Amino acid sequence: AMQEFQRAIDLDPGYIRAYLGLAQTIYIYLAMKGPDELERQALEEKQHDLVDAAYRLDGDYPDTLSLLGMQTENHDLKLLMYERALEIDPDNAQTYFRLGWVRFGEGNVEDAERLFRRALEYRPHNANFRTDLAAVLWNLGRLDEAVSEINHSIDLAPEFTENYRMLGAWNFFHFGRIDDGLINMRKAYALNPEVGR
Repeated sequence: AMQEFQRAIDLDPGYIRAYLGLAQTIYIYLAMKGPDELERQALEEKQHDLVDAAYRLDGDYPDTLSLLGMQTENHDLKLLMYERALEIDPDNAQTYFRLGWVRFGEGNVEDAERLFRRALEYRPHNANFRTDLAAVLWNLGRLDEAVSEINHSIDLAPEFTENYRMLGAWNFFHFGRIDDGLINMRKAYALNPEVGR
């Protein structure tokens, strides 16, 4: 995927979505694969350069602003980027999702739930959104709803390891269902031994 996005940029250096597609793919690769430190550092720099290049092409492109918000460590700038992105495109599910995690980090869990639900209005079949909503609901003490969202996410993406890991931990540590916990942990391990271990 990274090679194809780079090829698109080489063919059309003004194609903003190719820059953002490559930046997002690098983000996913770094989150999922865990390359060595030198490769990670080089890819992180490339990701920042790609988003900066997209911003220079169009500073009001909502996906660019959303990715800039995700990349910056400056809390106020992060909020500004997300809010500006939503002003331009109020239907941008990914930005609601990212802003939801900012609110969660601030301790505003109720607002995080609202934002995750807003993201799901636009992308109801996104398993990742549902898994993270489940984590927020668990934090709010709404355990049955949290388990229901995890199960919904499993229906949407049965290959998503994190669902089984979370459900296994909840079954074992909270509900005391040792057998259920073990079944789910074994599913996580079978799908991805590194995450499931």
